[in-house]
Amino acid sequence: MIHISLSTPHVHRKMVKVRVSFSHSEENQIVQLSSWRPGRYEMGNFAKNISHVKAFNSSNENIELRKIEKDKWLISCSANEQITFEYFYCAAELNAGSTYVNSQMLYVNPVNCIPFLPGRANENYTVEILDSYAHLCCGLPHEGNKLFAQNFDELADSPFVASHNREVLSQEINGIHFHANIFGITNLNFERFWNDVRIYTQLQLNIFGEFPVSKYRYLLHFTPYFMHHGVEHNTSTVIVMGQGENFDREDKYNEMLAICSHELFHTWNVKTLRPVEMMPYDFTKENYTQLGYVDEGVTTYYGDLCLRRSGIWNNDLWLQSLEKWLNTHHRNYGRYSYSIADSSVDTWLDGYTPGVPWRKVSIYNEGALLSMILDIELIAATNGRKSMDDVMHQMYQKFAKKNIGYSVNDYWKTLEETGLSNAQEFRKNIAEQAIDYSEYLQKSFNKIGVELVWSPSAIATERLFGFSVDLQLGKSKVTSVCMNSAADMGGLWYGDEILEVDGITVDKNVNFLIEATTTTQLLILRNGVQMELTLHSKPELPIIQQSHISFPENNSLFNYWIGKRNA
Repeated sequence: MIHISLSTPHVHRKMVKVRVSFSHSEENQIVQLSSWRPGRYEMGNFAKNISHVKAFNSSNENIELRKIEKDKWLISCSANEQITFEYFYCAAELNAGSTYVNSQMLYVNPVNCIPFLPGRANENYTVEILDSYAHLCCGLPHEGNKLFAQNFDELADSPFVASHNREVLSQEINGIHFHANIFGITNLNFERFWNDVRIYTQLQLNIFGEFPVSKYRYLLHFTPYFMHHGVEHNTSTVIVMGQGENFDREDKYNEMLAICSHELFHTWNVKTLRPVEMMPYDFTKENYTQLGYVDEGVTTYYGDLCLRRSGIWNNDLWLQSLEKWLNTHHRNYGRYSYSIADSSVDTWLDGYTPGVPWRKVSIYNEGALLSMILDIELIAATNGRKSMDDVMHQMYQKFAKKNIGYSVNDYWKTLEETGLSNAQEFRKNIAEQAIDYSEYLQKSFNKIGVELVWSPSAIATERLFGFSVDLQLGKSKVTSVCMNSAADMGGLWYGDEILEVDGITVDKNVNFLIEATTTTQLLILRNGVQMELTLHSKPELPIIQQSHISFPENNSLFNYWIGKRNA
């Protein structure tokens, strides 16, 4: 048994005092903190948040302690001693994968602040919260201020919140108990939200036929500033959204539903249906896999698609989602450099940042598009008898239910067996090759009566010269440059600040200043140095385009795709 106690003696310091107590039968003991957390496939290096590390024996005497790796300590101790390992963990950041404390709550993701003992990860854990709180919200069994986990994997995957205030929503769907614990201030319509949760949950349950757990909990944090972040867990999800006062707006409400639907789908896909490289998780190093386009791509696709198929969204909202994915793809020139399979491996290299220009694509965005292509192709190939629903259901039965991981070959073989006879062509040409998806998307859409066309962007800088600008603190910063465009050929680059256009000082709207211009003179600021650039717009040079999608009036395969299916 490993006992953990948590306390916050000085809340304003944003420090959580962690004490780990355990018995030890041999000389010396290694204590290991996780290097990353599931759901975020990059190195977290949580040990950077730790300070004031100490170790004590059963007589409460300090014993020798030495750090031997970035997140590993060696305790010099005698055999058969009771050891306490103590430190402070900085809990100053509130996101869906962090640990955070303020005067109202203690929110803990155990994977980033509670260590394990190598070779003893299967021992039981007890976590005791020493401070007094009115409520304890967690997927783990708990009594009073104590939580119980069968092993470190279960503890690592079970975030919890001890709080003075909360809102509680509860309902039962197909015999499964669902709860939402809500923290912070929001004007979200709870009744509407909880009813829509029931609707998309029922659809997802129908896809897989069962739920991996008997209870599931949403831990929802609302902030007074912008936030959009969610993390999946086996029996729960943590979602941090803001600004809390904006959720009476339809766009923010639908943003909330989309992330909730996404995280619920993860309960099957990733938490139980997992690539073989992550079966089990190794918390000490990178867990490389090319299957990010399934882990996050399929989940991103289904998170939004389930809202359309369940009737929560109409075609207009579904169209907005599709065009966002398409336009994001078109503006990312990494599609010509890195395949989505290789980009999956590289989340471990440069994390979730855009990285250097034109280098990689997103397992979320391109993964959703790849999943959509495969879904439509499967629907068309089987004349509406099969879809990605059947692929995911079969994968769940063959692998997740047997507690074994699946390989890249397993995924594409399942697509073939379900009815997509040319699945290997899509694997080779789209998943494992750097490519623009536009042609494949158009061909797939045509099979269900959807028309996809590309036209010059309505934004002047993008349409005429091939670059995008964002106003950051009142400054016009270049955020995207189209490969081989007038902007690229003229020397404009990411991060440049535009000061003047044709001698006119840029105030706010740089697009207005260059509207209908074929040649323009720019004064820019780059690394503190002012420079003049001349851009020449020419018809033969690439420009930034935007997608336009038209849905058919009446097409049986399209109707099947968006959810009009026979029971």
